[in-house]
Amino acid sequence: MEKLCSKRSLIIRIVISILIVCMGVLSFVFQGTIENSMSGGKIYALEDSSFKLFFVDVGQGDAIYVEFPDGKNMLVDCGGEEKSPNLIGFLNSRKLKKIDYVIYTHADEDHIGGGEKIFNTYEISTLYRPKILCLTESRVGNSAGYNVKDTEIYDRAIMAAYDEGCEIKYSFEGEEIAGEGYIAKFLNPNKDNYSNSNDYSAVIMIECNGRKVLLQGDAEKDVEERLLLDYGNYLDADILKIAHHGSKTGTSQTFLNTVSPEYAIISSGSNAWGLPDVEIIERLEAEDFTTYQTQNIGTICFGITTNGEVTSYGLLTLKKFDIPLVVSLVILATLLTWGIRFPKKKEKLEKAA
Repeated sequence: MEKLCSKRSLIIRIVISILIVCMGVLSFVFQGTIENSMSGGKIYALEDSSFKLFFVDVGQGDAIYVEFPDGKNMLVDCGGEEKSPNLIGFLNSRKLKKIDYVIYTHADEDHIGGGEKIFNTYEISTLYRPKILCLTESRVGNSAGYNVKDTEIYDRAIMAAYDEGCEIKYSFEGEEIAGEGYIAKFLNPNKDNYSNSNDYSAVIMIECNGRKVLLQGDAEKDVEERLLLDYGNYLDADILKIAHHGSKTGTSQTFLNTVSPEYAIISSGSNAWGLPDVEIIERLEAEDFTTYQTQNIGTICFGITTNGEVTSYGLLTLKKFDIPLVVSLVILATLLTWGIRFPKKKEKLEKAA
């Protein structure tokens, strides 16, 4: 009988431990969904705003989601592949089935890594992509002499768009996305080939409700200098997405003085490059505007009313799901489970008597 009770106690412990570990694993797999469900729908609603802008927290990468006054929407970059659950969780919270415009600013994995998942999940109307061929395209032919990005992730991100059958356009200066009351203008790239892949970055100025938003991708100082020469004070904007996750390869003082934003956003996460760079942080802190970092406060949202009022900004739209805390709780719960002494049947009978 004692052996039977001991065996039963062991089975109970094993079952409870498996359940605890499974819950811990699921918390990792569905981290993005959990974070979004924690945030609540009211924060995302921004019903007073006809223009909505979200800098989605995808860790070390970029993903910017826009809702225009006419009901159309746009996704600029898709973050890295490993952070796809975060992006999908956010987009699902917006009850999306279709995305009108997807833009790959350039071919780096932390901008296009989630692209394949986006095309497999939603109906996409138009893709704007850099003039950089993927491996499959290069094997078919390259009569235009474009550069080639030879990574599997970029290949899957581009070929997923072909599989979707959507319209595919090259990003280039002069391209425009326009609707009632808004326009998004491509200011870069202005060449077919660059030696620096970051210089392919689509730099986009969005104008809506009397406000301007400047998105820079990973554009570096050479691009900024060209933009200053060609556009001058037109670059003045209310909201600026800081280039290259706050790297000192961009965001020169001259460029920052010209744009003179009210809000500056850095999209970054844990990384091995020390981004955002201390020099850029100090430069931003010295200015009279508000700076937000996604790695500090999660997804950042802006809403702009028809009269140009910024109704909501810098909100903690995604409460950071504390993975170290979850791991600690799983370990603690498992240890407690194995420390529980299950009384034998004889002991139970004696207590009952």
